[in-house]
Amino acid sequence: EVKEELSAQKSQISKIVQNQKVMAAKQDEMSVDLKAILSILSHR
Repeated sequence: EVKEELSAQKSQISKIVQNQKVMAAKQDEMSVDLKAILSILSHR
């Protein structure tokens, strides 16, 4: 039973880590988009 709980916790943790990686990737994309928008605006 303890082993089952541990494996369940491990899978939860790996899901959380995966979600954080996805979020970080999205934030990187957003910052790139923001930089592009700012450069376009500043060139006017």
